[in-house]
Amino acid sequence: IKINSKNNKRIIIIFCAIIFILELSLGFYLGYVKGVILTDAFSRTANAFYVIFVKPPRFASIGLVWNPLPSTLQLPLIALSKFWRPLASSGIAANIVTALFAAITSGILLNTFITLKISNKVSVIVTSLYTFNPFIFFYGCNGMSETIFFTFLVYIICNLTLWLKKGESKYLIKIAFALIGLFFTRYEAIPFAVAIGICLIII
Repeated sequence: IKINSKNNKRIIIIFCAIIFILELSLGFYLGYVKGVILTDAFSRTANAFYVIFVKPPRFASIGLVWNPLPSTLQLPLIALSKFWRPLASSGIAANIVTALFAAITSGILLNTFITLKISNKVSVIVTSLYTFNPFIFFYGCNGMSETIFFTFLVYIICNLTLWLKKGESKYLIKIAFALIGLFFTRYEAIPFAVAIGICLIII
């Protein structure tokens, strides 16, 4: 994320850090303290576990029943489960990943608003309304793939908006790479990519 000034950078970093801590705290409470683990989230953690803890370790064990990115992102954390098992057994690795992506999404939104010369106060308020929506916040802590998907969606929409505003081709390149990440996260990326293509053709 390219940030224009030191003051804006400080605002975005602080806001993202707060979101990450809050999301991870709730994820830790649900997964480790209460033992609430969503089956789809745990399946992606299990796929990452199979990659590392088989002999010999092999990436092919991740399978393609689920899109591979959410499980792949958990690999370094699952490797650390040798030292703290709840990273795998309580799905904390997945909670960490989704909390991180929730924070990244907030950073993308904030930076886009600031780039569009919206005041910092309004930018923080509007970003907070998105981030603390109960549905969005819950998926930011529960280890599911939706938050990673939302991050790419928001990044694509923000870059599409900036392209419409500034007309610079770099935003289209960013959209193209984000669509790849979107597809590696969920199959719903396909109709969305088609929709984006139609929008670009119309424009």
